[in-house]
Amino acid sequence: MSGKPLVKIGDIVNAEHDEYHRGAHPHVRPGDGDLHLRVTYLPKDASVWGGEWLSLRGVEMPPGEPEKPEMPFVVRRRALPGHVPDWPPVIPGPSGRNGHA
Repeated sequence: MSGKPLVKIGDIVNAEHDEYHRGAHPHVRPGDGDLHLRVTYLPKDASVWGGEWLSLRGVEMPPGEPEKPEMPFVVRRRALPGHVPDWPPVIPGPSGRNGHA
């Protein structure tokens, strides 16, 4: 882990439609277009959370439109500003790493 938090209050999250859901469990709706969100609330354990999805609250900032009211979202880890992908990526192949035996 790099020491940088996955996400902080005030961060801007930019997520594609398949990287977020609107609402909170059990009333979530799939994303419908790109999301530009200013984070306003995080759960206490957000800095150590290791799952694929994170629940948070934020204010949606649609380009060219007024901000929308704060609401809950569920966002994929890979869309969060502090996400660092695994490196090097695993490439399928006979050796399991780069395809060369």
